[in-house]
Amino acid sequence: MGPKGDAQTAMSTPEKAWSVVFTNQMVELIVKHTNEEIERRLALCEPTQLQSYHSTTDEVEMRALIGLLFIIGVTKSSRVSSEVLWCPRKGQSTIRATMARNRFKFLLACIRFDDKSTRALRRETDKFAPIRELWSLFINRCQELYSPSEYVTVDEQLLGFRGRCSFKMYIPSKPDKYGLKVICMNDSKTFYLINAIPYVGKVEDKPPDIGVAEHLVRQISTPILGSRRNITCDNWFSSVSLFDHMLSTHDCTMVGTLKKNKRDVPPEFTRPKQAGSSIFGFDSTKTLVSYFPKNKKCVLLLSTMHSDDAVDKETGKPEIILFYNSTKGGTDTFDQLCHAYTATRSTRRWPLRYFYGMLDQGGVNAYVLFLLKNPDARLKRSTFLFDLGYSMVEPLMKRRFELTSLRRSLKIAIKDVLGGSTPPYQARDLLPRRIRCSVCDRSHDHKTRVKSYSCSTPICSVHQVYLCEDCAM
Repeated sequence: MGPKGDAQTAMSTPEKAWSVVFTNQMVELIVKHTNEEIERRLALCEPTQLQSYHSTTDEVEMRALIGLLFIIGVTKSSRVSSEVLWCPRKGQSTIRATMARNRFKFLLACIRFDDKSTRALRRETDKFAPIRELWSLFINRCQELYSPSEYVTVDEQLLGFRGRCSFKMYIPSKPDKYGLKVICMNDSKTFYLINAIPYVGKVEDKPPDIGVAEHLVRQISTPILGSRRNITCDNWFSSVSLFDHMLSTHDCTMVGTLKKNKRDVPPEFTRPKQAGSSIFGFDSTKTLVSYFPKNKKCVLLLSTMHSDDAVDKETGKPEIILFYNSTKGGTDTFDQLCHAYTATRSTRRWPLRYFYGMLDQGGVNAYVLFLLKNPDARLKRSTFLFDLGYSMVEPLMKRRFELTSLRRSLKIAIKDVLGGSTPPYQARDLLPRRIRCSVCDRSHDHKTRVKSYSCSTPICSVHQVYLCEDCAM
């Protein structure tokens, strides 16, 4: 268990850990297709309709946009309107200093993840086409950076979404109830996301002789096949045929709960028994246990990892149940971590909702890798995410500070946020020779070597204004 590949390099800062997970290639992909959408929109606008924030973007600004989403999420402001976030009284100075509110809203409206000209053709065979390329790059990267422990968990994650989507789900047991379902495989110890498959409705490539749940488990467990690891799952995934296939074909054990109506469950295992009692059943490779925590209530578990009827002396529960309880929460805990400081903003576009989900998932994975490489750091996840967001917006703030057209109040705000890292005010060099003042009448013929700080035009002493460093901003 532990980091591998590029994740074995030093990760001294949260930004370096994040850059390993979310690579420059992914950012360039987003910038490319976002600029394509911006150019399409600008081509449809009249010249009189264009505003200062209507322009293409670059990697520095896109990273700053992602950094702002992290800062908004870590301060629990994801559901707060942009008007409040940018309000001088109620908002945050870091957000106002990074970019204008209209620019923030414009970029989120234009952000895209695929080539729109070929989308219709690709959607004929792939419903997930609008974000498939970015999703594949992200999931493949997660697998390249981490080797999981001996125990993994397969379960569902629901990305809360209320917009229109053909594969939106309703799961009452999840916190968000309505949303986009993602089948996840997580490390049971560190909760790192190893693999994930978006559920987009009917599975076209499924063999006819197996169920959807079994097919999804076979697909998502591809990175660990043949490694003798154990997979823990709930009763939606569990089946006798799946457990037999994973053990005989891929040398992976499985532990999971079973539904009572499975045809493979003997009727004796579901009949009421005394509270605290257990029944075990064995064959050559599997163990079935029926545990009765209360009268008239039984819990069925199937395991290809256990082969005895061991029962814990303190709790009276079978060892299989204790093992299941200790390893079943990998995905649920991962989902809780994503919800705690989510970068998700309200949206009706399901590809953008998946992008927000990738930011949350990548934030958790980057934090896990950072702690594994820096075990003595003792950095809280909220501090990690805030430092990550600040380091991503800082380059854009410095670039914005250099704009001569930026109003003085924003320059002061940027200087307060950046602190000691503010670019120092430097006077312009003198002109190489004396030139007539650009403001005076020609009849006066006032000559000077001093030029304006902002426009570099020659200015004589009559029209010069002396300002302190703060006022000059």
